[in-house]
Amino acid sequence: MNKVLSQAIKKAVSEYTPKVVSDNKTKGPDLFSLNSNTELFQNSKGITIKIDRSRDDNLTDFGRATLSDRQKTGKGMYIDVSMLDCQIAILENAIARYLSKNEIPKPMGSRHPSIAPFEAFKTKDSYIIIAAGNDKLFENLCNALDLKDLIMDEKYKSNSSRSENMNELKKILEQKLINKTTNEWVKNLESLKIPCGPIFNIKEAVENPQVEARNMIVKAYHKVIGDFKLAGNPIKMSTYKDEKTRGDIPDLDEHREKIIKEFN
Repeated sequence: MNKVLSQAIKKAVSEYTPKVVSDNKTKGPDLFSLNSNTELFQNSKGITIKIDRSRDDNLTDFGRATLSDRQKTGKGMYIDVSMLDCQIAILENAIARYLSKNEIPKPMGSRHPSIAPFEAFKTKDSYIIIAAGNDKLFENLCNALDLKDLIMDEKYKSNSSRSENMNELKKILEQKLINKTTNEWVKNLESLKIPCGPIFNIKEAVENPQVEARNMIVKAYHKVIGDFKLAGNPIKMSTYKDEKTRGDIPDLDEHREKIIKEFN
């Protein structure tokens, strides 16, 4: 039976195709923009705060790992995920800096602690995330902004030197970025394969075509409230339907007795 189940899982996984709107590989930072959406993630001065999007990938890994383990051993397992543990895990970079250098990182707004330039920059009408994470991308960015002199400048020639001089570099970049809107810059930089994206407010996030394609805004009904919308389920399973309209919302304890009987 376990062999048959394993084969079924393999077949289902191999045939499952996730819903996407675009396969444009420069669109990655749009995920960052969605995850860092809205003014909810800004500090007291209105500077956008970076949320670590690598966690999104890592938090999906445990499901694949447990399925793989069950396929090999024929046994299931109990998964223990603590909210505290997750918050500590998100601090991976800060923890590494503290434990290796005894350094307590200071607030950095949207800035990546070790990659530069990688943060939010002011444009003519809002902010844009730019992630020029290596020397070639930085060179492309300088060419796009007509800042060719920066490419061989010792202060910005390598990632480490850019990180050390990021405050000054940000001012220089924003002097150029402030001349066009975010959408104009996104189109320009994406054409050069420079990772970038806008920062969405909550309206833009929930109305984004990718969010709609992933069925992350669904409908439900409550006998008092009536029809309303809410966030969908982020876990998509190929053999289970991800309905756009969910069942009626129960009252507190409405199905208590039925559930208790099922467990007995």
